[in-house]
Amino acid sequence: MHTLPQALRILEICNRDNLGITVDFWHFFVAGDTPEDVAKLDPSIIHAVHVCDGIPVPAGEIPDQGVSRNVFTGGGSIPLQEWVDAVKATGYDGWYASEIFCDKSAEFDFLEVAQTLRNLLHILTA
Repeated sequence: MHTLPQALRILEICNRDNLGITVDFWHFFVAGDTPEDVAKLDPSIIHAVHVCDGIPVPAGEIPDQGVSRNVFTGGGSIPLQEWVDAVKATGYDGWYASEIFCDKSAEFDFLEVAQTLRNLLHILTA
């Protein structure tokens, strides 16, 4: 499963109330899905949102997360506010979680990194 339409097809086939998706900004971005695609989702199938960033993966290449996700959240190419606004447009009112795969973040105090990510999520979702 690689794209949002594939995930939606699986949900349709399974036809289970307890099955849903995590809207992961990086995975959707790399797969070519868009905020407009997300805004059309039924909020009942969104079980969580992963706010994360990255840089584009060249066409035809397999994503190397050590490269394409190695940016601090907010420092990549994903327009985070557009993605959050798309999720909010669905009526979703659940969990947002930050994800970070930036090597440089390990050089800082973990509490400072956590507080920075929390503050960013607060600003994006307010």
